[in-house]
Amino acid sequence: MLDFGGTDRRTGRITMAGTIFICYRRGDDTPSAGWLRALLIGEGTFEPAQVFLDVDGIEPGEDFVAVLEQQVAACDVLLCMIGRGWLNALDRLEQPQDYVRIEIAAALKTGKKVIPLLLDQARMPSADQLPEDIRKLTRRQAAWLRHDHLQADLHQLIPKLQKTLPTRPPELP
Repeated sequence: MLDFGGTDRRTGRITMAGTIFICYRRGDDTPSAGWLRALLIGEGTFEPAQVFLDVDGIEPGEDFVAVLEQQVAACDVLLCMIGRGWLNALDRLEQPQDYVRIEIAAALKTGKKVIPLLLDQARMPSADQLPEDIRKLTRRQAAWLRHDHLQADLHQLIPKLQKTLPTRPPELP
């Protein structure tokens, strides 16, 4: 049972209604995206339905472009994973049909909270390296997710995500 603060009285956990969209570049960031989702859910902080990752959130036969658009529109936070190879794929970002670009542009355009998540030794791209519609990504405060500081980085990231997501309304007795 929840109290009026959105806290589950049995577990003491704050229950959140919002969602997180994990945006990543296939190839370079694929394993990191999967383990990030698993860690966010495995820590018991978020429910599986709150953390969207395309490989887990799109059923066979669904129009994946439509699902991605719906999920970005519905999310509260977009985590933009930037690995060391992300900058090497800038030519892909120049393509208007690139899904990473589409996801970031849609989130920025609709005022979503976009958190660049720098993996290991990755660095933030400069504005002049990005297409016009996603240049504002470079103005967003980044967070780190480093293999050798994973627990510390998660302990900094999770409260920021919790603060952004709305709490669920309390259940009535």
